[in-house]
Amino acid sequence: MGHGPVAVEVYAERFRSQGQYIKVTEATLTYVAIDDAGNPRPIAQETM
Repeated sequence: MGHGPVAVEVYAERFRSQGQYIKVTEATLTYVAIDDAGNPRPIAQETM
């Protein structure tokens, strides 16, 4: 499937009583598949 990290951007919004959405937090999460020794490894197709 791939050899590098996967980055996912997420955010959360709050709905205000005035009918507005306001962003309250955001983050970029980075996932890396590692082997038993803690080294990066390719992501196999069957794990997706």
